[in-house]
Amino acid sequence: MDQKTENEDYATPHRLAMYLEMGWSDFLLPQHLTSRSSQTPGWPDPKQDAVRPDFYREIADLCRRWCSVPIASTCDVGAATGRLSYELAVRFPELAQILAVEPSIGFGLWASMLLLGEGEIPAVPQLGQAGEETFSSEVRRPIPLTQSTSAAVSVLTATAEEFASRGDVFDLVTCLNVVDRHPEPTRLIDALSQVVKPGGLLVCSSPLDFQQKWTVENSAWIANLNELFQPSLWTDVDESEVYYEFRHYNRVWTRFNCQVVCKQRRQT
Repeated sequence: MDQKTENEDYATPHRLAMYLEMGWSDFLLPQHLTSRSSQTPGWPDPKQDAVRPDFYREIADLCRRWCSVPIASTCDVGAATGRLSYELAVRFPELAQILAVEPSIGFGLWASMLLLGEGEIPAVPQLGQAGEETFSSEVRRPIPLTQSTSAAVSVLTATAEEFASRGDVFDLVTCLNVVDRHPEPTRLIDALSQVVKPGGLLVCSSPLDFQQKWTVENSAWIANLNELFQPSLWTDVDESEVYYEFRHYNRVWTRFNCQVVCKQRRQT
């Protein structure tokens, strides 16, 4: 999730369409758009198929596999519209607290609607031809986590740094694809380290697609996520790679290969 200045909201209808499709297409789009595995072999057709939330499911599966310590609380920093929190609730029924932290007010509103069941879902922005804005009614709404789990579930509008200043700590913290959209990746990891309990886990992913419009200083660009973690503070648990896909509009389909690392914060 991109991080910009705290006063700028990047949840335009077009960007919402991109993130809602990749996160919630199985709920918010017609089935004929999202069942491409049974219809279209090989690469998807960006004019006929929709991106499915496979990325979030695979990350949640990795979290379940890697978590050998008790997990009572989890926080997703840069949560976009909240799909990872939804998937973690499914895989960790023992959770007592689930928090989605997102700097965009617009994205956070959608996360609240989809995770908490707050308010009526408006017309859903759709990806069509470049430069066009189209909307459609929802197909179905996910059962809110407030009904499907006993955990306390909440959505907070804040940057990683703002959130870290609160002093809250969690057993499992996730941060997906924010590193290469942050002006200072080391400052992001410093903030995340403050919200992971000693002995807790941090799962971080990135395609490492650095650009100067996000991270101005080329010296901050890294080729491996492990470069950001101090061995004195973290121990390695495991790592993997997961495809991350989205459509810009109905003629462009982009696939990144994200590095995913799991770190355990040292007790002292």
